[in-house]
Amino acid sequence: MQLPKLRELVSMGEGQLVEFKRKAAFPEKIVREIIAFANSQGGSLIVGVDDDGSIPGVKHVDEEKFILDKAIADYCRPPIKFRHHILRLSEKRSVLVYEIFESKRKPHYLLPKPNARYGRAYVRINDKSVKASNEWVYIFKLAHKNKGFTLMYGDHERVLMQYLGSNGYITLNKYIEISGLTRPEASRVITSMVLGGVLILEAGEKEDRYFTKPVEQSKPY
Repeated sequence: MQLPKLRELVSMGEGQLVEFKRKAAFPEKIVREIIAFANSQGGSLIVGVDDDGSIPGVKHVDEEKFILDKAIADYCRPPIKFRHHILRLSEKRSVLVYEIFESKRKPHYLLPKPNARYGRAYVRINDKSVKASNEWVYIFKLAHKNKGFTLMYGDHERVLMQYLGSNGYITLNKYIEISGLTRPEASRVITSMVLGGVLILEAGEKEDRYFTKPVEQSKPY
């Protein structure tokens, strides 16, 4: 990456694919942003940029990189794929860019401490990294294990599809309301229909949304 490309990214502001950090303070929190990018469409984390888009850079870029690399290794499971760029602004100031790739091993988790057994998954929604829903995690965990998925179609599934026939999308809470199912029951039905290739999941900041999958699409989720 060259400086013109960096300035182009910064001019776009923070969003779905870009996050600014002034420096690598609280590195475990920065890892949350990196995990969210890997669990979504990928993106660029830029260290040395203020929220207002100014680019002061950082003084000790190698130290910043060491801190972040260690945090990524300690707090992210499973490991993610990324590459970094160091762009020199002057003899004393540099910008550190982490380019994170969309993962094929979702979900990735942020561990509360190194070597912890369990963590939380995050996804990128616009300019925020938010906790992934239980349904999102379940779908992507099973997507890697299932070579084939048999979908049962009954009254509960019919209610769901009838609603979608008249509305653009549905949320889990709305499905609970119209079906009379408990949350675990409704979750099981709706995630099964995603895994079965009937619905598409769109992660949301407050609620996920589910859409009918277009006929031409060949891959669920």
